[in-house]
Amino acid sequence: MHNVQIAISDLDYAEALRDLLMADGQHQVHIVSYPNPAIDGVVVVDDTIVSRMTSSPGLDFDRCVIFTQKVALEVNQLWEAGVRHVIHGDQPPNVGRLVVLAAEKRLGGSAVLDRSGNCHATANTSHQASSRPRTYSLI
Repeated sequence: MHNVQIAISDLDYAEALRDLLMADGQHQVHIVSYPNPAIDGVVVVDDTIVSRMTSSPGLDFDRCVIFTQKVALEVNQLWEAGVRHVIHGDQPPNVGRLVVLAAEKRLGGSAVLDRSGNCHATANTSHQASSRPRTYSLI
């Protein structure tokens, strides 16, 4: 079971994203006002709380997905902070789900397609991939 915390102000998007993630039976999704660093897994947060998060002990930007409504976003600043995944507010929740699955894969899980074409995140027990150099881009 994969934990996902969603801490964004767009409640409609948060609920749609939660429903999509929970539909695969592999996710436990928490809609929260502020993420709890003690809960493992991916954290989806508004770009407006990123500055507060930099002072939050235990919260790793490596597991964060930034949700933004802004057209112009300071991508370099986010990249330097360790953020590798961004959801733009004009993208449908299905795209947001894929971004979350990509973040999970980066954390050590893997996303797989079942026979019906649905994508599921599963735990990755192989640690061989961690020794390979990786490149990432913001979506």
